[in-house]
Amino acid sequence: MSPSADLLHVTVAYSDGPRRLWQEDVQVPAGATLADALAASGLLQAHPEVQGLPVGIWGRKEVMGTPLRERDRIEVYRPLRCDPKEARRIRYKQRKERLQADAAVPGAGPIGATGATEAPAAGPAVDLSGNSTT
Repeated sequence: MSPSADLLHVTVAYSDGPRRLWQEDVQVPAGATLADALAASGLLQAHPEVQGLPVGIWGRKEVMGTPLRERDRIEVYRPLRCDPKEARRIRYKQRKERLQADAAVPGAGPIGATGATEAPAAGPAVDLSGNSTT
């Protein structure tokens, strides 16, 4: 049996902000725990702020003593800045207010600043030869 057969290959991931990802592939001995992989990855040194944050494997929260399996993805979860439902309510309210304000201004309809509220009627149909078909 080769020495690499006794090692598990896992990935440790942490996002410290939108569209930013810290990710490290590490090898840990068979029987290693989630805490062992975090220590081996260097995440705690690179991002000391993660100490005490919830962790999980493949999107499911787990405790630090959870044993790992081959190809596990260990994730550190940062707290939400605001409640997603509340953020959606605020965006909806702002959009509704903006649409109401646009409707109150003459010429600010959905088509453009010309004051037109409907698209112009289509002219006569023309075939590819340029002859009128109506």
